[in-house]
Amino acid sequence: APSTEVLIYIQGQLAIDWYESTRAMLPPPCGADAAGAFKDFWLMGEDGKPAEWPSPHCSPDLNYDFSQQKVRDHFVSRVALPMAAAPNVKGLWFDDTDWLSCNDMCNEVHGMHLSPCDMAAKERLFNGTVSWKMQVAQKLNSNGQVPIFSSINRWNSTPSQRSCPRNERQVTQEMAGLAYGRFYEGWSGTCDAILQAQTE
Repeated sequence: APSTEVLIYIQGQLAIDWYESTRAMLPPPCGADAAGAFKDFWLMGEDGKPAEWPSPHCSPDLNYDFSQQKVRDHFVSRVALPMAAAPNVKGLWFDDTDWLSCNDMCNEVHGMHLSPCDMAAKERLFNGTVSWKMQVAQKLNSNGQVPIFSSINRWNSTPSQRSCPRNERQVTQEMAGLAYGRFYEGWSGTCDAILQAQTE
């Protein structure tokens, strides 16, 4: 059914070996980057090696270092946008976009220990993530498409409550004028969460 409109799933933090575009960046045995052309594209662990996200698939699933402009540009132009090129693609659904930068990067719940992992590192990663989201939204919107971003950010959290460097209300102000959706990652269904969603 080539005329059926679809959304395509893309990881918004991990380079998973599902697509040729990401396999090209990963080192063997998962990928083809034997020359190490992309060796500095990844967040690093305490051991000084690229931090691996535990996965049932080929390991490593490496974490993009979106604090770097060249990584954001490559992700947008070589990974995300080619997926949206088919005429029946209505948009792209990005998973886990702010998971790391809104959690404790020093003791991430999936067993990763990143370095650096202080608030400055979180802010750099968060800022870079918002930056590529804006690039993707601008490009897709110009083609009549929309991105959907999976997020754990809260709409109006205060600095004392916040695990993300900025709340979602502030992010929305930065992305004003762009058409996109937000998926509430880890929806709790509590009264507070419902109120947050209604407000947003």
